[in-house]
Amino acid sequence: MMRKLVLGAALLLGMAWPAAAQLGRQIVVQSGTPEDQDLTAIQAATNPHQKLALLNHFAAAHPTGDMALMADELYVGVYSSLKSYTKAYEYGDKVLARDPNNLNVAVELMRDAQLQGDTAKIVSYAVRVGQMVTRYKARPVPAGMSAAEWAQQQQQTLASIQPTVGWVSRSAHTAISSEPASNAKTEHLREMAKAFPSSSSAHAQK
Repeated sequence: MMRKLVLGAALLLGMAWPAAAQLGRQIVVQSGTPEDQDLTAIQAATNPHQKLALLNHFAAAHPTGDMALMADELYVGVYSSLKSYTKAYEYGDKVLARDPNNLNVAVELMRDAQLQGDTAKIVSYAVRVGQMVTRYKARPVPAGMSAAEWAQQQQQTLASIQPTVGWVSRSAHTAISSEPASNAKTEHLREMAKAFPSSSSAHAQK
């Protein structure tokens, strides 16, 4: 039996911001394998330090490949919960370098930046989310799927992520609006307008 895992770190740790469908890679793990058992144990651990110990063991056993990517994604959630934001950004940026459409990680890193009051990082990760949506809309029809089927799937996926994307856009513009007038603020608004062309104008007027 195979099961598909998209273990967004926010979901794993029960964080309280909008959940999102995944746009990036989906990793398949065979049920009952050691990897499946290890991931189940990590997910079941309720103490962040216990999660980290289990995750360190898992990462050491899987230094490359999909399981390494999974470990890096899980590190983001654990370090975020421990408020070790430097580590969360470090692992999150590693994930996004390999899986640039990983919506869950981008949203979590933006939330970390929001908790720190770091507008530059908030905008940086918000822009990545906007770019993910743009890339998803531009994807060609997958092999074995009709154009009509793909259009329907895209519509459903975009509808499912809209609450998250809306939260990202609103949160970034709220952070920008609190900045004093400056070249940096103008540049942040420009970046957001490019990444979210359908929603940025109204926010920018605030």
